[in-house]
Amino acid sequence: YFRVCLLDPCMDQVASQLARPFSTQSKDGWCIEGQTKTQQQSSDNVLSLSRNAFNDNTHQWQGLLLVKVPKAASSTCAGVVLRIARQQQCTALQWQHKEGFHFQNRSQQHHFLVGSIRQPAQRAFSSVWFFQLAPLNITPTDENVIRALNTRRAGKTVGKGGYQYNYLSIERVIRKSLWDAEQGDLIMNHPSRLYQRIQQLINTYHFIIVIERMEESLVVLALLLGIPLSNVLVPSSKAANHHGNFYQVRVGRRKGQCVKPRKEPMSPNVQLYLNSKTWLAMNYADEILYRAANASLDRTIDDVIGRDRFRTALKEYRRLKILVQNHCGPLHGTGCTKDGTPIPEPCYDRDFGCGYQCLDEALNRV
Repeated sequence: YFRVCLLDPCMDQVASQLARPFSTQSKDGWCIEGQTKTQQQSSDNVLSLSRNAFNDNTHQWQGLLLVKVPKAASSTCAGVVLRIARQQQCTALQWQHKEGFHFQNRSQQHHFLVGSIRQPAQRAFSSVWFFQLAPLNITPTDENVIRALNTRRAGKTVGKGGYQYNYLSIERVIRKSLWDAEQGDLIMNHPSRLYQRIQQLINTYHFIIVIERMEESLVVLALLLGIPLSNVLVPSSKAANHHGNFYQVRVGRRKGQCVKPRKEPMSPNVQLYLNSKTWLAMNYADEILYRAANASLDRTIDDVIGRDRFRTALKEYRRLKILVQNHCGPLHGTGCTKDGTPIPEPCYDRDFGCGYQCLDEALNRV
């Protein structure tokens, strides 16, 4: 067992050494073009994109491959890649929930692997509310929240270093290979082994979207792929969460109903727990990976794109967002009126890319 420094400056320093700039990619390296029905946004067509992403002849994954981490803006990211595929008329796209190890066998010449990552404590807290407290109507006492945080449903792994690290890893992570509850704030195995695996993970992905920096991430993604900024412009799939408005349930027994998101602020005691040495050690791989993804985004902006070009693109992206909001309204993407009445609003699939028709109308007027 090994003791590592769990202070922010220490983890930032380690992560900076593992970061790398992501590279630009030509379209013929990730977009498999052909006869497609991408302009017809039927569920069958969206599923065909996913089927085409696995080549039955070579038994390899190909095309645009999203590792969609639950509660790390997964629906919004799915909407982004579906929009890219539609706008660029690509016929192979993986957008469903599949852990990284499923994509070990990939076409080296024809794929673009992208994932998303969120601040670990915030992702865990969001998961607790979405999967446990709200649907089961559990009273959010500190005891209940902390108990929920230590369940598999909330994202607790069995000593694998963190939910997102385990989910994004291309190689399977062994149980109790990084942390053991009996050891508290110590990690298992020499940390250099973990750092090597995190660096390998970052080198394997062509890009990692940092959720807390969504606008910056999507602008960089568009610039790396060489596609218009309008191709990565989608409403947040959980836009209502930011404004306390209603949103339309797109799947399940409450499909078609407008509901208000239920999520209360994090209490001081829960914050203390999520900043404790035990929690940080349990999720140490997540902490380092998240910080390394952040540092990689900065290095990509500085070393590949250039700050001036990036600032210009970000300004234009925000201008387009305002243009769409002015045309479609502040509730665009929620599928509900302010008083909770459902309204028709087509999506690419489920709650992915909802409101794309109004978005396209607004952009076509530019």
